[in-house]
Amino acid sequence: MFRTSCSLFLLTALSLAQQPSPAKAPVPGSPEDLVQQGEKLSREGKQDDALALYNRAMDKAPTLYEAHLAAGEALDLKGEYAAALEHLNKAVEYAPPDSKVQALRTLAVSYAFQGDSFKASEPEIQVFNTRLAKSD
Repeated sequence: MFRTSCSLFLLTALSLAQQPSPAKAPVPGSPEDLVQQGEKLSREGKQDDALALYNRAMDKAPTLYEAHLAAGEALDLKGEYAAALEHLNKAVEYAPPDSKVQALRTLAVSYAFQGDSFKASEPEIQVFNTRLAKSD
C-alpha cells in the first residue's frame, strides 16, 4: 500500500513537473481529451477506468505518445510491469524531441519501481547525455 501510494505520488509529480501547460483545451472526444480524462481518473486511483480511456485514445491515434505514457504509468501502478514497459518504450519512440526527456524519465521510474536500478540508469544516462549536449 505504501509503495503504491509513493509510486502514484512520484508518477504524478513527475508528469506534472515535466508537462507544459496546454495552450487550449482539447476537442471533446479527441484522443488528447481522452488522455486528459484518463489522467484525472488515474489521480483518483481509478486505474482500470483510466486505462480504458487510454486504450480508446490509442485506438484513435496509435502513435500518440501521451496515451502510451499515461497507460504505462497506470499499468505500473497496478503492478503490471511488463505491459507498462511496452507502453513506456512506445512513448519514448513516439515522443517528439521536446518530450523525449519526460518519456525517458518515466521509463526510468518504471524500472526503479521494479527494483531494477541497473535498467533504470539506462534511460537516465540518455537524459543526462541529451542535456549535456545542450549544455542544459
